[in-house]
Amino acid sequence: MTRRAGRIDENQPAITDALRQVGVTVEVISDIGRGVPDLLAYSPYTKSLLLLEIKMPGEGLTLAEKNWHARWRACVHIVHSVEEALKACGVEVV
Repeated sequence: MTRRAGRIDENQPAITDALRQVGVTVEVISDIGRGVPDLLAYSPYTKSLLLLEIKMPGEGLTLAEKNWHARWRACVHIVHSVEEALKACGVEVV
């Protein structure tokens, strides 16, 4: 099954909002499709640029995502929840 450009996971808005609320700069790039991750984020906590692939709990990568990740030489964080996204961006979750 290939992912259609523009389709977002149901948890993407909550994750995006939570990251922005703690000062992470977020650009939604999920509409690119072709396996490209969902979010480009700058974390002031880690002073780094991150790619985040958002998945619903229990969901795996699509074939297009697997292929894109295999070609990409940098880390892509696969997150299923607000908590996982915050941790990926270096935000201490209590």
